[in-house]
Formats: sequence, C-alpha cells, structure tokens
Amino acid sequence: MNYERETRTQIHSKIGKIPSRLITIDTLHADLQKLSEILRKDGFEPVIKINKLSLYYNIQITECQFSKTQVLIKLKIPIREYKSDWKLFQYVPAHFKYKNTTCIINSEKTYMAVNTINNKHRIISGIGLQYCDPPLTDLCYTHRFSSDLTLTPKCVESIFKNLPLEEINKYCYFQCVTQTNNEETIIKQIGVNTTQ
Repeated sequence: MNYERETRTQIHSKIGKIPSRLITIDTLHADLQKLSEILRKDGFEPVIKINKLSLYYNIQITECQFSKTQVLIKLKIPIREYKSDWKLFQYVPAHFKYKNTTCIINSEKTYMAVNTINNKHRIISGIGLQYCDPPLTDLCYTHRFSSDLTLTPKCVESIFKNLPLEEINKYCYFQCVTQTNNEETIIKQIGVNTTQ
C-alpha cells in the first residue's frame, strides 16, 4: 500500500466506515450475496438491500485492526427478521387539557420501533439509546428483549397502544396545572413551524 492509500484506509476505519480501496463494490456484492443465502435459512436478511451497495460505505459498521503488514476488517452487517418492515417513532410530549387542568406526560427520550407487517414493537430508551439515536446514527440496533426496566417504556407503550387513561395512569407521571375560572387555555404553538 502506498502512503496516501494507507492514510485514506485508516481514516475510513477510524470513523467506522468501509475502506472502499480495500473492499471493492464487487467484493462486497459477492460477499453480501453469500451472506444473504445463509441468513435466509435462519429467517433473517440484510437491512440494506444488495442493490443499494453505496449505503454500506456511508454508515459506521466497520472495525479495523492494523499490523505492519496486514489489515483485519470486521464488518457488522445490519440484519433483521426476514420480510419485516420497521419504522421508528419518537415520543414527543405535548400539553393536553384534562378536566379543568392543562397536563403533560413527561418522559425521557424514548423511541418506538414498530414492525408494520405484524405490528410488533420495541421500546428504545435509557441505555438502548447508545445503539439508536437518529440524530447521531443512521441505524438503530434493537435487542429482542428490553433491558430497560424503568417505568418510561411502559408509559410510552401504553400511550402508543391508545390504552384508557386509567391504564396510562399506572405507568406515566402526569404534571398538571389547574386553571381558575377566569383563565382560558391558549395555544401558542401547534408544531415546530406553526404558531397561533
């Protein structure tokens, strides 16, 4: 390897991206086809389709180790259950009127991944955010079972499932302000780009 090629490879590796000078598109394509066949036997498939190879070079899925004469490249190919379609939602608290009060359900940053094919869902919060935080990462790594035992996941899940208020009350922390007779609820902002 010449110096420029070696430097580019190390830079790509340090930021977790596939070094395209070492792993060509043809090599990646052939390896992904083999991997897809193996995965399909176990009920899984790559998240990124093989016809979108350029995406693999733009996400952080690589770990590299360098010696004086060799480079060891480990690719962490994102996979999912075969024929699944996951969508990611974020819980964003909004004020709402309840009887004579204005309330909000506070929650830590929480995402919900929903498989639109079978409606299975996974809550992502707490320590799970280190593997899934869309402003910082392009992919979300979710575990089959939640390791976060806080009340927040159950709270967001009960809201997502549109459970009755009595049920939501079991898991969520409401913060309400009572209105007096001469006060009216005034909506100052409906969305990010709208005001009233």
